[in-house]
Amino acid sequence: DDLRLEGSTGPALSQPILLCLMQQLGAVLSSSNPDDLRVELAWLQDIAVSLDPGDESIRRHVAGVLQQLVSNINEKMSQGDPALRRPLQMLLQVIRGMGAVS
Repeated sequence: DDLRLEGSTGPALSQPILLCLMQQLGAVLSSSNPDDLRVELAWLQDIAVSLDPGDESIRRHVAGVLQQLVSNINEKMSQGDPALRRPLQMLLQVIRGMGAVS
C-alpha cells in the first residue's frame, strides 16, 4: 500500500517524504481552518496507514514526529469543535496502532 498522489502513475512517495509530509501537516493542525483541516486529516490518515515505522531510513525520527503529532491533535481536540472530534480521534487510533507512541 504505497501512497501515491491522486492520479499519479509515477513512483510512490518514499518513507522519508511521507514522514516529512506528516510532520509538516501535523505542525499546522492547530491553525488550520475547518475546510483545510479536513483535507489535512485525510492526508494524515493516508500517510499513517502507509508509513512503516520500522523502515531503516526513518526509524530514528518516527517517534518524535508522532509524539508531536499526537500533541497537536490533542490541542486541536481541546478547541472543542464537535464536528472534528471523531476524525481527530480516528487519526489518534491509527497513530497509536503504529506502536511508536503510547
